[in-house]
Amino acid sequence: MWYEQIIKVAEVTGALLAIGTVLWFFVSLYLRLIQIGKDTAKSKEEREIIIGSLLACLNGLKEVGCNGPVEAGINAINKFLNEQAHK
Repeated sequence: MWYEQIIKVAEVTGALLAIGTVLWFFVSLYLRLIQIGKDTAKSKEEREIIIGSLLACLNGLKEVGCNGPVEAGINAINKFLNEQAHK
């Protein structure tokens, strides 16, 4: 009968919507992971610039005679950079 055809169309439509929803979820998840990877790479570059700039400032302070905490800061940054280089 005609109502059986409507039920079959509804079943097919429901199945297609379910499949589409699952596909949409995985595509959006994949796109978010790509964006996170880009953001992480950018953040790493920014941190490298900040650490390099901080080390340059500390070396400048050391050259004008500031010692103590300046020397400790330089040593801490150099130690961190060496540990990161060997990982």
